Amino acid sequence: RVPVDSLGGTFAEQARTFNRMLDRIEALMDNLRQVSSDIAHDLRTPLTRLQATLREAAEAGLAEEERTALITAADS
Repeated sequence: RVPVDSLGGTFAEQARTFNRMLDRIEALMDNLRQVSSDIAHDLRTPLTRLQATLREAAEAGLAEEERTALITAADS
């Protein structure tokens, strides 16, 4: 942060304004990090379920109808 001149004046006010701006940017960046984390968390379960379904569809010895059903389920 920018030091604020204790004598006041134009530069002190500019320093306070700049520091408030930096505080706001920091808060916005924290918000962005939280939203990104929340989105990643919310997607984890559906993606894991999709991955398990596709792995099951790729198993050897699976009947073609079962494989098609699993792939169709993964697509919806």
